[in-house]
Amino acid sequence: MMSWWSRPALHFLLLGGLLYAGSAWQAQRDSYRINAPGPERLQAVLDEWVRSSGRLPTERERQQLLAAETDGDILLTEALRRQLHRDDPVVQQRLLRDARFLGIVGSEREQLAAVLALEVHKRDEVIRRRLIQRMEDYGRSRADATEPDEPALRALYQQQRERWQLPARLQLSHIYLSADKPLPRQRAEQLLQTLRAEPVDLATAPQLGDVFLHGNRLPLQDSNALAFYFGEAFVETLLAQGEALLANPARGWLGPVESAYGYHLVLIEQFEEAGYQPFAEVQSALQAQWRRQSQQRALADYMAELRECYEVLP
Repeated sequence: MMSWWSRPALHFLLLGGLLYAGSAWQAQRDSYRINAPGPERLQAVLDEWVRSSGRLPTERERQQLLAAETDGDILLTEALRRQLHRDDPVVQQRLLRDARFLGIVGSEREQLAAVLALEVHKRDEVIRRRLIQRMEDYGRSRADATEPDEPALRALYQQQRERWQLPARLQLSHIYLSADKPLPRQRAEQLLQTLRAEPVDLATAPQLGDVFLHGNRLPLQDSNALAFYFGEAFVETLLAQGEALLANPARGWLGPVESAYGYHLVLIEQFEEAGYQPFAEVQSALQAQWRRQSQQRALADYMAELRECYEVLP
Protein backbone atom coordinates (compact mmCIF):
# COMPACT_ATOMS: atom_id res chain seq x y z
CA MET A 1 0.00 0.00 0.00
CA MET A 2 1.41 3.42 -1.02
CA SER A 3 1.98 5.77 1.93
CA TRP A 4 0.56 9.28 1.79
CA TRP A 5 4.07 10.71 1.67
CA SER A 6 5.00 8.80 -1.48
CA ARG A 7 1.97 9.85 -3.49
CA PRO A 8 2.95 11.84 -6.67
CA ALA A 9 0.06 14.28 -6.28
CA LEU A 10 1.43 15.38 -2.92
CA HIS A 11 4.87 15.85 -4.42
CA PHE A 12 3.46 18.04 -7.14
CA LEU A 13 1.48 20.00 -4.55
CA LEU A 14 4.52 20.59 -2.36
CA LEU A 15 6.68 21.51 -5.34
CA GLY A 16 4.07 23.95 -6.56
CA GLY A 17 3.85 25.51 -3.12
CA LEU A 18 7.62 25.94 -2.95
CA LEU A 19 7.73 27.49 -6.41
CA TYR A 20 4.91 29.87 -5.50
CA ALA A 21 6.59 30.85 -2.23
CA GLY A 22 9.89 31.38 -4.02
CA SER A 23 8.24 33.47 -6.70
CA ALA A 24 6.44 35.55 -4.07
CA TRP A 25 9.68 36.03 -2.13
CA GLN A 26 11.48 37.13 -5.31
CA ALA A 27 8.67 39.55 -6.19
CA GLN A 28 8.74 40.95 -2.66
CA ARG A 29 12.50 41.37 -2.86
CA ASP A 30 12.34 43.03 -6.28
CA SER A 31 9.69 45.45 -5.04
CA TYR A 32 12.32 46.90 -2.69
CA ARG A 33 14.81 47.48 -5.49
CA ILE A 34 14.96 50.71 -7.47
CA ASN A 35 17.31 51.96 -10.14
CA ALA A 36 19.52 54.94 -9.38
CA PRO A 37 18.57 58.12 -11.30
CA GLY A 38 20.17 58.09 -14.74
CA PRO A 39 22.77 60.61 -15.98
CA GLU A 40 20.30 62.59 -18.12
CA ARG A 41 17.88 63.02 -15.24
CA LEU A 42 20.62 64.01 -12.82
CA GLN A 43 21.95 66.54 -15.32
CA ALA A 44 18.47 68.03 -15.64
CA VAL A 45 18.32 68.40 -11.84
CA LEU A 46 21.70 70.14 -11.78
CA ASP A 47 20.74 72.41 -14.70
CA GLU A 48 17.55 73.48 -12.89
CA TRP A 49 19.57 74.23 -9.74
CA VAL A 50 21.98 76.42 -11.73
CA ARG A 51 19.07 78.29 -13.35
CA SER A 52 17.43 79.01 -10.01
CA SER A 53 20.60 79.84 -8.02
CA GLY A 54 22.67 81.52 -10.73
CA ARG A 55 25.81 79.55 -9.91
CA LEU A 56 27.32 76.08 -10.06
CA PRO A 57 26.72 73.85 -7.03
CA THR A 58 29.55 72.92 -4.72
CA GLU A 59 30.43 69.24 -4.52
CA ARG A 60 28.53 68.98 -1.24
CA GLU A 61 25.45 70.63 -2.75
CA ARG A 62 25.71 68.36 -5.79
CA GLN A 63 25.71 65.27 -3.61
CA GLN A 64 22.72 66.60 -1.66
CA LEU A 65 20.77 67.15 -4.87
CA LEU A 66 21.50 63.64 -6.08
CA ALA A 67 20.60 62.13 -2.70
CA ALA A 68 17.31 64.07 -2.65
CA GLU A 69 16.43 62.73 -6.09
CA THR A 70 17.07 59.15 -4.95
CA ASP A 71 15.04 59.73 -1.78
CA GLY A 72 12.20 60.96 -3.97
CA ASP A 73 12.31 57.73 -5.95
CA ILE A 74 12.18 55.71 -2.74
CA LEU A 75 9.16 57.65 -1.48
CA LEU A 76 7.40 57.29 -4.83
CA THR A 77 8.02 53.54 -4.93
CA GLU A 78 6.76 53.17 -1.36
CA ALA A 79 3.64 55.19 -2.23
CA LEU A 80 2.95 52.90 -5.18
CA ARG A 81 3.50 49.84 -3.00
CA ARG A 82 0.84 51.23 -0.68
CA GLN A 83 -1.49 51.82 -3.65
CA LEU A 84 -1.89 55.49 -2.74
CA HIS A 85 -2.33 56.37 -6.42
CA ARG A 86 -5.59 54.43 -6.55
CA ASP A 87 -7.52 56.50 -3.99
CA ASP A 88 -5.95 59.95 -4.15
CA PRO A 89 -8.39 62.48 -5.70
CA VAL A 90 -5.61 64.67 -7.09
CA VAL A 91 -3.96 61.68 -8.77
CA GLN A 92 -7.30 60.45 -10.09
CA GLN A 93 -8.06 63.78 -11.75
CA ARG A 94 -4.58 63.92 -13.23
CA LEU A 95 -4.92 60.40 -14.62
CA LEU A 96 -8.26 61.27 -16.21
CA ARG A 97 -6.62 64.30 -17.82
CA ASP A 98 -3.84 62.06 -19.14
CA ALA A 99 -6.44 59.63 -20.48
CA ARG A 100 -8.19 62.39 -22.43
CA PHE A 101 -4.84 63.60 -23.74
CA LEU A 102 -4.05 60.08 -24.97
CA GLY A 103 -7.45 59.80 -26.61
CA ILE A 104 -8.71 57.01 -24.33
CA VAL A 105 -12.51 56.78 -24.41
CA GLY A 106 -15.03 55.16 -22.12
CA SER A 107 -16.30 55.73 -18.61
CA GLU A 108 -14.02 57.30 -16.01
CA ARG A 109 -13.49 53.88 -14.50
CA GLU A 110 -12.45 52.48 -17.88
CA GLN A 111 -10.19 55.44 -18.57
CA LEU A 112 -8.48 55.06 -15.20
CA ALA A 113 -7.97 51.33 -15.76
CA ALA A 114 -6.44 52.02 -19.16
CA VAL A 115 -3.93 54.65 -18.04
CA LEU A 116 -2.99 52.59 -14.98
CA ALA A 117 -2.32 49.64 -17.26
CA LEU A 118 -0.05 51.91 -19.31
CA GLU A 119 1.71 52.92 -16.05
CA VAL A 120 1.25 56.59 -16.87
CA HIS A 121 1.27 57.34 -13.14
CA LYS A 122 4.93 56.33 -12.95
CA ARG A 123 5.98 58.93 -15.53
CA ASP A 124 3.71 61.88 -14.73
CA GLU A 125 5.68 64.52 -12.80
CA VAL A 126 2.58 66.00 -11.14
CA ILE A 127 1.57 62.59 -9.82
CA ARG A 128 5.12 61.96 -8.69
CA ARG A 129 5.20 65.18 -6.64
CA ARG A 130 1.76 64.48 -5.16
CA LEU A 131 2.64 60.97 -4.01
CA ILE A 132 5.99 62.07 -2.61
CA GLN A 133 4.21 64.83 -0.70
CA ARG A 134 1.78 62.34 0.80
CA MET A 135 4.61 60.09 1.93
CA GLU A 136 6.46 63.04 3.46
CA ASP A 137 3.27 64.06 5.27
CA TYR A 138 3.01 60.52 6.60
CA GLY A 139 6.60 60.66 7.83
CA ARG A 140 5.93 63.95 9.63
CA SER A 141 2.74 62.57 11.15
CA ARG A 142 4.82 60.06 13.10
CA ALA A 143 6.20 62.87 15.25
CA ASP A 144 5.61 62.82 18.99
CA ALA A 145 2.42 64.78 19.65
CA THR A 146 3.55 65.79 23.15
CA GLU A 147 3.71 69.57 23.52
CA PRO A 148 7.01 70.99 24.85
CA ASP A 149 7.09 72.30 28.40
CA GLU A 150 8.08 75.87 29.25
CA PRO A 151 11.73 75.10 30.19
CA ALA A 152 12.27 73.50 26.78
CA LEU A 153 10.75 76.51 25.03
CA ARG A 154 12.85 78.92 27.08
CA ALA A 155 15.97 76.98 26.11
CA LEU A 156 14.95 77.31 22.45
CA TYR A 157 14.31 81.01 23.01
CA GLN A 158 17.84 81.50 24.38
CA GLN A 159 19.38 79.57 21.48
CA GLN A 160 17.78 81.99 19.02
CA ARG A 161 18.29 85.30 20.77
CA GLU A 162 19.24 87.07 17.53
CA ARG A 163 15.92 86.08 15.97
CA TRP A 164 13.99 87.97 18.63
CA GLN A 165 16.18 91.06 18.69
CA LEU A 166 14.43 94.40 18.33
CA PRO A 167 16.35 97.35 16.86
CA ALA A 168 16.60 100.66 18.68
CA ARG A 169 13.80 103.13 18.03
CA LEU A 170 14.06 106.90 17.65
CA GLN A 171 11.73 109.85 17.30
CA LEU A 172 13.45 112.93 15.91
CA SER A 173 13.22 116.32 14.27
CA HIS A 174 15.91 117.57 11.91
CA ILE A 175 17.01 120.55 9.89
CA TYR A 176 18.22 119.58 6.45
CA LEU A 177 21.10 121.22 4.54
CA SER A 178 21.10 119.92 0.98
CA ALA A 179 24.29 118.67 -0.66
CA ASP A 180 23.01 120.23 -3.88
CA LYS A 181 23.67 123.71 -2.48
CA PRO A 182 27.11 125.28 -1.79
CA LEU A 183 29.03 124.45 1.40
CA PRO A 184 26.36 122.35 3.13
CA ARG A 185 28.57 121.32 6.06
CA GLN A 186 29.74 124.84 6.79
CA ARG A 187 26.15 126.05 6.64
CA ALA A 188 25.13 123.30 9.06
CA GLU A 189 27.92 124.19 11.52
CA GLN A 190 27.02 127.88 11.49
CA LEU A 191 23.33 127.10 11.99
CA LEU A 192 24.14 124.78 14.90
CA GLN A 193 26.01 127.61 16.64
CA THR A 194 23.00 129.86 16.12
CA LEU A 195 20.61 127.28 17.57
CA ARG A 196 22.75 126.78 20.65
CA ALA A 197 23.12 130.52 21.21
CA GLU A 198 19.48 131.44 20.53
CA PRO A 199 17.00 128.57 21.01
CA VAL A 200 14.42 128.35 18.24
CA ASP A 201 10.89 127.00 18.49
CA LEU A 202 10.79 123.36 17.33
CA ALA A 203 7.90 124.03 14.97
CA THR A 204 9.78 126.70 13.03
CA ALA A 205 13.35 125.33 13.28
CA PRO A 206 13.12 123.18 10.09
CA GLN A 207 12.38 126.34 8.09
CA LEU A 208 15.98 127.44 8.71
CA GLY A 209 17.18 124.70 6.39
CA ASP A 210 16.08 123.16 3.11
CA VAL A 211 12.97 121.17 2.25
CA PHE A 212 13.31 117.45 2.92
CA LEU A 213 11.14 115.05 0.91
CA HIS A 214 10.28 112.75 3.84
CA GLY A 215 9.48 115.54 6.28
CA ASN A 216 11.39 117.18 9.11
CA ARG A 217 9.72 115.48 12.06
CA LEU A 218 9.74 111.69 12.06
CA PRO A 219 7.60 109.58 14.43
CA LEU A 220 9.00 106.88 16.69
CA GLN A 221 10.36 104.14 14.42
CA ASP A 222 13.10 101.57 14.39
CA SER A 223 16.60 102.22 13.18
CA ASN A 224 16.12 99.98 10.13
CA ALA A 225 13.35 102.23 8.84
CA LEU A 226 15.49 105.32 9.40
CA ALA A 227 18.39 103.70 7.56
CA PHE A 228 16.08 103.25 4.56
CA TYR A 229 15.55 107.03 4.42
CA PHE A 230 18.96 108.37 5.48
CA GLY A 231 21.54 105.59 5.08
CA GLU A 232 23.42 103.34 7.51
CA ALA A 233 26.12 105.87 8.49
CA PHE A 234 23.50 108.43 9.53
CA VAL A 235 21.73 105.93 11.77
CA GLU A 236 24.94 104.63 13.35
CA THR A 237 25.86 108.16 14.37
CA LEU A 238 22.43 108.73 15.89
CA LEU A 239 22.50 105.45 17.80
CA ALA A 240 25.73 106.47 19.49
CA GLN A 241 24.20 109.84 20.32
CA GLY A 242 21.02 108.15 21.52
CA GLU A 243 22.88 106.19 24.17
CA ALA A 244 24.40 109.46 25.39
CA LEU A 245 20.92 110.99 25.39
CA LEU A 246 19.75 108.44 27.96
CA ALA A 247 22.46 109.66 30.31
CA ASN A 248 21.72 113.35 29.58
CA PRO A 249 18.09 113.90 28.49
CA ALA A 250 18.66 117.68 28.26
CA ARG A 251 20.91 117.40 25.22
CA GLY A 252 19.83 119.59 22.33
CA TRP A 253 20.55 119.72 18.64
CA LEU A 254 23.25 117.38 17.37
CA GLY A 255 25.30 117.55 14.24
CA PRO A 256 26.17 118.06 11.59
CA VAL A 257 25.20 114.45 10.80
CA GLU A 258 25.88 113.38 7.22
CA SER A 259 23.32 111.37 5.26
CA ALA A 260 22.95 110.23 1.67
CA TYR A 261 21.39 113.63 0.87
CA GLY A 262 23.56 116.14 2.71
CA TYR A 263 23.87 117.23 6.33
CA HIS A 264 21.38 117.39 9.17
CA LEU A 265 21.04 118.99 12.55
CA VAL A 266 19.11 116.49 14.62
CA LEU A 267 17.05 116.73 17.80
CA ILE A 268 16.40 113.29 19.27
CA GLU A 269 13.06 113.56 21.04
CA GLN A 270 12.75 109.94 22.16
CA PHE A 271 15.17 107.02 22.17
CA GLU A 272 14.53 103.38 23.03
CA GLU A 273 17.48 101.04 23.25
CA ALA A 274 17.71 97.85 21.21
CA GLY A 275 16.30 94.86 23.05
CA TYR A 276 14.54 91.54 22.65
CA GLN A 277 10.95 90.48 22.30
CA PRO A 278 9.79 89.06 25.64
CA PHE A 279 9.42 85.28 25.88
CA ALA A 280 5.66 85.60 26.45
CA GLU A 281 5.21 87.41 23.13
CA VAL A 282 6.96 84.73 21.08
CA GLN A 283 5.92 81.62 23.00
CA SER A 284 3.33 80.57 20.42
CA ALA A 285 5.91 80.99 17.61
CA LEU A 286 8.36 78.86 19.58
CA GLN A 287 5.73 76.14 20.03
CA ALA A 288 5.04 76.13 16.28
CA GLN A 289 8.77 75.90 15.56
CA TRP A 290 9.14 73.05 18.05
CA ARG A 291 6.39 71.12 16.26
CA ARG A 292 7.98 71.74 12.87
CA GLN A 293 11.36 70.54 14.11
CA SER A 294 9.78 67.46 15.68
CA GLN A 295 8.02 66.68 12.40
CA GLN A 296 11.23 67.12 10.42
CA ARG A 297 13.06 64.76 12.76
CA ALA A 298 10.27 62.22 12.37
CA LEU A 299 10.48 62.51 8.58
CA ALA A 300 14.28 62.12 8.69
CA ASP A 301 13.92 58.99 10.85
CA TYR A 302 11.32 57.58 8.48
CA MET A 303 13.55 58.21 5.47
CA ALA A 304 16.41 56.45 7.24
CA GLU A 305 14.15 53.42 7.78
CA LEU A 306 13.13 53.37 4.12
CA ARG A 307 16.72 53.63 2.93
CA GLU A 308 17.50 50.54 4.99
CA CYS A 309 14.67 48.66 3.27
CA TYR A 310 15.42 49.66 -0.31
CA GLU A 311 18.33 48.61 -2.49
CA VAL A 312 19.40 51.22 -5.04
CA LEU A 313 20.79 49.52 -8.12
CA PRO A 314 23.45 51.34 -10.17
